Amino acid sequence: MVPIEAQIACIERELAFRVKLYPRWVKLAKLTQENADVELERMGAVLASLRRIQQGHDHAVPDAKTIREGERARVLCLVAPLIHSSKMVALSKKLADPA
Repeated sequence: MVPIEAQIACIERELAFRVKLYPRWVKLAKLTQENADVELERMGAVLASLRRIQQGHDHAVPDAKTIREGERARVLCLVAPLIHSSKMVALSKKLADPA
């Protein structure tokens, strides 16, 4: 598991690298300006999402709810064979309302 701080630092370095590199690639016709702009926008969005997650604002991250629901389902599938059905119902309720 890679800590969120390390993920953010990696994306910051990569984004800075691309900001320096893309103008040269555009000039050499290895990349269009439109594609460079799109890629930089996407990398910026990744960085913004990671920062929101780090700050505990994952509700502002696109598809975060879907990701959390998938994680809940994975937990339930793992523990279902190991616990009594009454405990399974309680766990399902707890995972559905993490607050």
